[in-house]
Amino acid sequence: MAKSMDIENSFRTHRPQLVGFCVRMLGDRPLAEDIVQDVFLKACAQANEEPSAAWLYQCARNRCIDHHRRRGKWSRLKALLGRDHRQEGFESELLDKEVGWKILCSLPEKMRAILVLRAYVGLGYSELAEVFDMTTSSVGVLLSRARQKACTLMEKEMQQ
Repeated sequence: MAKSMDIENSFRTHRPQLVGFCVRMLGDRPLAEDIVQDVFLKACAQANEEPSAAWLYQCARNRCIDHHRRRGKWSRLKALLGRDHRQEGFESELLDKEVGWKILCSLPEKMRAILVLRAYVGLGYSELAEVFDMTTSSVGVLLSRARQKACTLMEKEMQQ
């Protein structure tokens, strides 16, 4: 009984942000809701206590990656994004602009996930380290590389 209450509490607390994260990873709200539901079913089956937010995001991220591997490429988008990756709020700008979606879709899954988790969910370095099972310094390196790759893709997009 306590286990189901822990899962229920976690569901109420984390579901909205998990759905938002998955929508940004997938571009499809109904599919995102299905994946989040599966994540919580997995939590019910495996957890002896309330799952951590990091575990939930890691599980959701893996489910999104699996979906993309099965599906192939994401759809193309049109507009241009003219913002330097070194400026404050670069990740948020990627999430809010159409070309940002295109750029995010072009990034490897791990880079895409870390940018979305940092910008949309607002996870800190220590939380990201837990989600990705790496050190906080490795998180910083991955974020830097993801931002640089996104900037390079943006520059290519602007030349077209």
